[in-house]
Amino acid sequence: MPLDTGDAGAHCGDVARAGYAKVLEGASEAFLGEHVEYPEGMEPRVKSRFEMLIAPKEHEMHHCGQLMVVERMLGITPHLSRRMEEQTSHTTFWW
Repeated sequence: MPLDTGDAGAHCGDVARAGYAKVLEGASEAFLGEHVEYPEGMEPRVKSRFEMLIAPKEHEMHHCGQLMVVERMLGITPHLSRRMEEQTSHTTFWW
């Protein structure tokens, strides 16, 4: 019998994401395009602020993917799949 986690997974970072998005909305293109130099020994030595600021999102996506794999291994339907199934079950397709 599949386990039900309710909607707990659906809130994966929602609060933090909202605050982070608000900060990014106020950033100008000039600011995001600035290059930042890292200390010697780090590779790459130079990154744009945009590259630095997008890294946490990529990291979050990686962990959400890991969570979805574990949920499937435990017989749980991941929240995004559950949402998509709910949406498509109420939609009439023309084909």
